[in-house]
Amino acid sequence: MQETLTYVIIFGFGIVLISLYFYRTDKKRLLPLSEQWFSNLSLIVSVEKEKGKLTHVIISLNSGDKNNLCTSIGIELIDSHREIKYLKLDPLIQTQTDHHYIQSNRQAMVIKFTALQKFITDTGFPLQSIRFVAETKTGKKYKSHELAFNDRWHLFKIDSGKYN
Repeated sequence: MQETLTYVIIFGFGIVLISLYFYRTDKKRLLPLSEQWFSNLSLIVSVEKEKGKLTHVIISLNSGDKNNLCTSIGIELIDSHREIKYLKLDPLIQTQTDHHYIQSNRQAMVIKFTALQKFITDTGFPLQSIRFVAETKTGKKYKSHELAFNDRWHLFKIDSGKYN
C-alpha cells in the first residue's frame, strides 16, 4: 500500500513539473532590454521570446509630439577599439499591421531576430556591442543603451549583465 502511494505521489509530482515546464516555455514573452527617456521622446528596445528562443526585436517610440515620429531605424556596430559602423535597418523592418503600427504619438517596429543576426554576421565587422538608433523627421538621432550578444546570440544589456 505504501509503495503504491509513493509511486502515485512521484508520478503526480512529475506531471506537475512537466506541465509547469510547458506553461513557462509555451507562451510568448516580451522582455524590455533598454528604456531611454529623453525630454520629448522615449525609446524602448524589447525582445520577444517564444518557446525559450528570441524571435523578434521590438523598437518602440513614444513621443509627446506627432511631428517627432521616427523616419528610420539604424544600428551602430561597435568593436573593441570603439570604432563605430552605422547601418540602416529599414529593409529588415516587418511592415505587417500587427507588428508595425502608428497610433497618434506611438510607434513600434519589429525586426525578426534571425534576420538581424544574419544581417550583422554578413557585415564581417568585429562586433563587441550594438546600439539601436532612431532618427526623427527633424533629423535628431536617439540612441539606446549599448547591448551585446553572448556566445549563443542571446541579447543582453552590458551594464546589468542580465541575459534575456
